Amino acid sequence: MKAVVTHTDTFGGDANGAWVKRFEFNCKSNISTRAVVIRAKKLTGLTNYRSRSYDYGDSITIRPTGRNEMITVEFE
Repeated sequence: MKAVVTHTDTFGGDANGAWVKRFEFNCKSNISTRAVVIRAKKLTGLTNYRSRSYDYGDSITIRPTGRNEMITVEFE
């Protein structure tokens, strides 16, 4: 399974898209949400920032605390 990571800025709490960075990585279908969050934060350089993550089943949204950025992970 392929995971597509999108890292972008926010405006008013919503994705703004003034700049966007995209990454991809392969993972097993039974990978945990925690493992996906750790991998996505490492790819985007936000490893040392606290964040809240929201698992929607087919995608995960990660919002680093105190930063106007967000990470979305979608599975293909």
